Amino acid sequence: MKFHLLTYGCQMNVYDSDSMADLLFERGMSPAASLEDADLVLVNTCAVRESAQDRIWGVLGNLLTWKKRRPGRILGVTGCMAQNEGQALVERADYVDLVLGPDGITRLPELLDEVAAGRRGLVDVTPESTPPEDSLWHAPLAAPQPPRYPRFVSVQKGCNEKCTFCIVPSVRGFERYRPIPHVLDEVKMLIEHGYREVTLIGQTVNAYQYGDADFAELLYRVAEVPGLARLRFTTSHPRWITPRLVSAMAEIPILCEQIHLPMQSGSDRVLRRMKRRYQAEEYFQLVDALRRATADKPEPLAVSCDLIVGFPGETEEDFQRTLEAVERAQWDSAFTFMYSPRPGTAALRLGEPVPRPVAHERLLRLNDRVKAVGTALNRQLLGRTLEILVDDVNEEKGVLCGRSRSMKTVHAPIPEGRRAAVGELGEVAIDFAAAHHLKGRVVQAELCAARGD
Repeated sequence: MKFHLLTYGCQMNVYDSDSMADLLFERGMSPAASLEDADLVLVNTCAVRESAQDRIWGVLGNLLTWKKRRPGRILGVTGCMAQNEGQALVERADYVDLVLGPDGITRLPELLDEVAAGRRGLVDVTPESTPPEDSLWHAPLAAPQPPRYPRFVSVQKGCNEKCTFCIVPSVRGFERYRPIPHVLDEVKMLIEHGYREVTLIGQTVNAYQYGDADFAELLYRVAEVPGLARLRFTTSHPRWITPRLVSAMAEIPILCEQIHLPMQSGSDRVLRRMKRRYQAEEYFQLVDALRRATADKPEPLAVSCDLIVGFPGETEEDFQRTLEAVERAQWDSAFTFMYSPRPGTAALRLGEPVPRPVAHERLLRLNDRVKAVGTALNRQLLGRTLEILVDDVNEEKGVLCGRSRSMKTVHAPIPEGRRAAVGELGEVAIDFAAAHHLKGRVVQAELCAARGD
């Protein structure tokens, strides 16, 4: 049997898809060359915003045609939308054979056996109240070769925060933390497969706690794994930026100068209504502390964030505080969104959202401000030489693409008579800067060894 995975949403879904692929490999299945060649399609879904779910419904509608073209094909829906919709999903799309929530991934093979035996419309979205550790994480052992980046390692699932706009706690459950030995084993396995950089992920990754070990301790332990050249993590919550974590950012040489730290709004009034449990000035002080701590590292710390406009009750004055926050925090980039009402969230009781035309106009203004600040920060890197790790090579165009330690996207031509490979480290002298990428020329290798043909 051949399978095809369609993945939507966050880094956790990418990791979960890798885990499902590995479970299918272990059952003797192989990836299909294309959707049309597949006997099994799994759609790993997102439910954070209404637009994400609308997109999935469109995908499922198209897959009905795919399913009809060959009797016996199997269609499964996994991820957060599966958890959120449950039985309602198969009632609306009765051609879906399997609906599986995020905590049920390790049960996928046995559930597929049931589907193959004739049980269709199977729904499994009820997480165990205290699931065994081994049932929550299946390390993707069949790591793809050659390595592809970014490579995620899940260390935490779920969220205990009570943000009024967010559906994640209801679809991903309460926080659960992966044992440190399991994390280290997966990192070692990836290094054996040729990986040089990993990104530790979780819904609130820096809230990690395993026994007496906090997230900073986990970072120190992972950084000790021989052969690991770079370490990253995402996504963080400001409440869990501890002094020990700030110290780890400074003291761990391979820990990259980059952090994603969602703020959501620059208005204290809106932050209270969101139940973010910090004030704007507290957020700014955390960013300042992180920048001071990492000042002696190879690159300036890059900070990115999430921002929401149009939250119920947001006034123009509240929005102005968010625009001011862009200047104060000096974010390198930001994921910006219009507020999306989600079922079961407390924000639904806070009144009507800002009218969509007003929210859209604010989003455009916010994007302009974020772009201007990001462009200015990138221009400060002109003339500098940055270490990059190659994550894409276009031999036909003679161009490589990589990420700097501060997560800047860097493009460079492959020097005449040389070749590049994904996973190589090298230095690029920056001579062009835009809002979302840099360009330069290769000045040091290992990068781009001599072509041997």
